[in-house]
Amino acid sequence: MRATIERHPGTAVGCYIVGGGYSGKTEELDSTVQQAAEMLAAEFNRPIEIRFNSDRRSGGGWLKNGLPGFSGNCQLGLCAGLYKVRPEGLTNEEWWAFPRADYSALPDEMKIDVVADDTCLRDQADANNDGGNGRRYACHYFDTPNEGMAWIRERVDYANLHA
Repeated sequence: MRATIERHPGTAVGCYIVGGGYSGKTEELDSTVQQAAEMLAAEFNRPIEIRFNSDRRSGGGWLKNGLPGFSGNCQLGLCAGLYKVRPEGLTNEEWWAFPRADYSALPDEMKIDVVADDTCLRDQADANNDGGNGRRYACHYFDTPNEGMAWIRERVDYANLHA
């Protein structure tokens, strides 16, 4: 197997296309996700799939693993997304109640995240999210793709990644 990078056009689920963003909403987001995919390809020398959510505000490079359905190609991802900047001084409760009409006017900031299925983690304590059906996964945020890649090198058990 050799490292290749492909952009995924999305998956048809009923009348919807899941993950059909194909490219990032901004050039900066798109190039950051491309950089993340290149880092994964260089580290693992395996095929990488770039996927963006349908709103194109987040996406990532994902290690291809050949598993069918929604289990496929989602074991490990180095991702980036545009997130609204919370106005200073708002509590969590106020933030969740923030009027949607005002929300769209807020500026965006980019965040980097690593998403890793619990099956490939060295320490299960890193799996900080419930994925349903008894599965857990890690989702940790970083300032740069290099920091995310460092986390992968430290926390992911390469031997447990599906081929």
